[in-house]
Amino acid sequence: MKIAHLSTVLLMVLSNSVFAQSYKLSVENKTFENLTDSISINEGLTWDDPDQSVPIGFTWSFFDKQIDTLFMIGEGFLSSETLDIASVIYPVGADLIDRGQKNVSDDFHTNSLSPISYKIEGNTGSRIFKLEFLNAGFYSSIDADSNSTDFMSFQFWIFEEDNSFEIHFGPNSVSNPLLCYDFESGIFSVFLPEYDVNNDELIGEGMILTGAADNPQIKWLDQIDSVETLDGTVPNGMVFRFTKEISGIANFISSEANLFPNPATEHFRLTVGENEQIADIQIFDLNGKLVKQFDEPQEEYNIIGLSKGLYTVKITSNQSASTQKLIIQ
Repeated sequence: MKIAHLSTVLLMVLSNSVFAQSYKLSVENKTFENLTDSISINEGLTWDDPDQSVPIGFTWSFFDKQIDTLFMIGEGFLSSETLDIASVIYPVGADLIDRGQKNVSDDFHTNSLSPISYKIEGNTGSRIFKLEFLNAGFYSSIDADSNSTDFMSFQFWIFEEDNSFEIHFGPNSVSNPLLCYDFESGIFSVFLPEYDVNNDELIGEGMILTGAADNPQIKWLDQIDSVETLDGTVPNGMVFRFTKEISGIANFISSEANLFPNPATEHFRLTVGENEQIADIQIFDLNGKLVKQFDEPQEEYNIIGLSKGLYTVKITSNQSASTQKLIIQ
């Protein structure tokens, strides 16, 4: 049965307010590779608006929310199975359906042509969650023509190491965009850290993608009001990568501070400009959390016990302050 996704496809408006942006977006091209040895979600059955729960396999820090399970609502996800307050994650917003469902009103059956699956790769600390929709049809296209050849494939990846996430777009055929996208210009892509599902109310800030399908931009919103979609069909092989930015740390400028070695393993050293004296050193993880602090200068700054990854070091002296990136290996 065709359903409306979060109040008719999450009606929303851009915010004119200024927020500390939590993610940055980069776009690149990579060959799309189908998942192998993955765990089936639909288990060979045809589907429309799947509602299964999928374990991520680790705790994902999404904005400032901690998520370990994705609860499917069609091709999107909630962080909770109760329709109350939840994070909303819609990597690819479109009304999709299994292409084996030749009549949209028929009962589901075992001749699925559009597998949904997931897998978790890697070792603890650097695992990657991957979920795939393969050869998914468009509800309106199949409803209009049971022999429709329109389809799309995509994957959603989550990285344990730095909490970044990616959308990988695969092969597609969209012969009638207006029909496939329900009279919109393309898919919508929405990420809301906290949403009151019952009252259709965004709590705080969220982000959406707008602009050209092959060169989208992040825009920030603080209320729900009107639809925002991408313009066109995202090409095969395109990857949208969302990387967390450090929030709550001032962007100080100083060319005098020097941190070495970098990458580091057990310690690092610091030099500052002439007549400068180090007053305080703070180390923040990718979530902006203070994980280590030194309140007096040292010959070597011990980082034993910190996990491998990327950190921001805030260096405060008697004359200036600066931030440096530190990689711990």
